[in-house]
Amino acid sequence: LLRDAKEMVEVEGLRPDLIVVSGDIAFSGQRQEYESAGQFFDDLLKTTGLGKGQLFLVPGNHDVNRDLISFPAEAIAAAITDRSAGNKVLGDPASRRLVFAGFEGYAAFVNSYLDESPQFDDDAYFYVRHLPVAGRQITVLGLNSAWLSMGDEDHGRLVLGERQVRAALRETEKDDVRIALMHHPFDWFQEFDRNDCEPLLRRACHFVLHGHLHQTGIMQMMTPDAGTMVLAGGA
Repeated sequence: LLRDAKEMVEVEGLRPDLIVVSGDIAFSGQRQEYESAGQFFDDLLKTTGLGKGQLFLVPGNHDVNRDLISFPAEAIAAAITDRSAGNKVLGDPASRRLVFAGFEGYAAFVNSYLDESPQFDDDAYFYVRHLPVAGRQITVLGLNSAWLSMGDEDHGRLVLGERQVRAALRETEKDDVRIALMHHPFDWFQEFDRNDCEPLLRRACHFVLHGHLHQTGIMQMMTPDAGTMVLAGGA
């Protein structure tokens, strides 16, 4: 990637306006694993000539330290089977503190490395950032799709959360290009949550970027009143 980026800049005369990373920065959410990530990001930013304010990160399931997941957190996760329960957990500081404990290493890295960005914690678990590009206002919604990742059987059990999505979208109404960034594709969420969140993002966002599958893909999703391009990044 570094070689390709260098060639694009020096030979092709192209330079990115921003870099997005769709999660799984670490392997098991350990603090020491992020040291290598920081070194790589340093090299990538130097190669592309960008600053840390143009680097956008979201957590993946490998950014969760499972050793820090408590029994009460597992019980809360098991109780989220509908929209009301999901919104209650995301709206309750004590519940968020329990469920988000596994992000300790990720939070420490983001808060120390991305000094120009909003801090990541139990309250700021997603972000909305605006930047001008070529006379347009670009907005990146950094969504946390991994907050219920607690094991190897995540498929169909995760929740993005209508509360999270609506809170993020409230800050994007006047922007020219809206990009949703998250780790998991829509089919990894519980059915009720996908039915809530996917239409909201498809109507509001021009692009939805995700990873997780280790397969690159492009899909255009069209409805009578909206069109969204879904881009899946490989590892």
